[in-house]
Amino acid sequence: MSVIGRAIAHGAAACLAVAGLAACGADDSTDEAVVDWFVVPGRGDQAALADTCADASGGAYTVRLHQLPADQDDRHTELVRRLSGANSSVDVVSLDTQLIAEMAGAGFLAPVSSSQQQTWSEGVAPGALAASTREGALVAAPWWFDPQLLWFRGLTAERAGLDITKPITWDDLIAGASRLGVSIQIDDVDGTGMSEWVAGLVAAHEGTLVTGSDGSTAVTLDSDAGRGAASVIEFYRDSSVGPGPQPDATTRFAGAGGGFLLARSSALSDAAMQIIAPELGATAYPVIADRAAPPAAGISLAVARDSDDARASAALISCLVAPEQQRALVIESGHGAARPATYDDKILQRDTPTAATVQTSLLTAQPVPPLPRWTAIRRAIDRTWRPIAEVSVSATPEESQREAASAISGELP
Repeated sequence: MSVIGRAIAHGAAACLAVAGLAACGADDSTDEAVVDWFVVPGRGDQAALADTCADASGGAYTVRLHQLPADQDDRHTELVRRLSGANSSVDVVSLDTQLIAEMAGAGFLAPVSSSQQQTWSEGVAPGALAASTREGALVAAPWWFDPQLLWFRGLTAERAGLDITKPITWDDLIAGASRLGVSIQIDDVDGTGMSEWVAGLVAAHEGTLVTGSDGSTAVTLDSDAGRGAASVIEFYRDSSVGPGPQPDATTRFAGAGGGFLLARSSALSDAAMQIIAPELGATAYPVIADRAAPPAAGISLAVARDSDDARASAALISCLVAPEQQRALVIESGHGAARPATYDDKILQRDTPTAATVQTSLLTAQPVPPLPRWTAIRRAIDRTWRPIAEVSVSATPEESQREAASAISGELP
């Protein structure tokens, strides 16, 4: 059994008991609060984590979980519906890094105190911190942050002529997979796969999707970096190594002809990945001319503006983002910890063989731009970069910039 295969066995039995969490900010009153936590579907047992925190509070609060939809567009709709009115039924909300700026900009989140600003941001990876910050202030507590990795099966990387101890370029990856006749699958677990792929390629070409801030956002896809991104996608397509981002990418990767997979660090916990665990390996995300910009996405936790009990809600968040809970989250679910120092833990290193790769990747991981209008930009990218059969260096970046600019100005739905 490979080290990754053994890690799954260890992770399934990971202990979620956390000592000393009563100091996470629990209310000392004898009245028990009920915290309604709206969670994003994840690969770990969030109910167990919530119960651990509730027990550690000494009876100050209990937690009720409510599941948000799996698709990010559906989550967006649900969150806007619930948070836009005076709705006290939402206390804590799990927010995708892509949605934080919009929810904060709309005034849906409770203010974060100065002490919380300090404790919730301490030691957090740069990308996760940027995604949770608005106008210089933290608006949500970074919890998990999953950088994408390059997964491979058995000796596939070696047979493709790739040295996994060094940065692997997109050109070498695609050419190697083509020679072997194996696929490069790209995960699209929640409908954000294409926009993350494009954003990562643009960043690796030393460009940005947008410039400016909320009121003066300019789309910059029609650029050398945008055309560089399109050229990689064209090479990928013309080499017939995969269909582009797909929701069933892990299943395709585990099937006949699967060789490589670009997916978040937590993909290890997928059922399809567990089946092939004995032959799994992982290394850092592909680079452009040694420039690393792995796409990353995660979840931050925020107190809703109209929460019935903001104090108990903040106490739950403080408990969930504490080092002990971060460690438990990683071992049990495979999600990336927002704090890279989590991976210094010896037990975590033993049970998570990708720990060193994830820790290094967290330092350069790139979230999508933290903008209130990101959802409109993402939808424009989806419309103009899908299907990959129609992607063109000469036309797609220009068309995508035009549609994204129109979308953020409200001209397109």
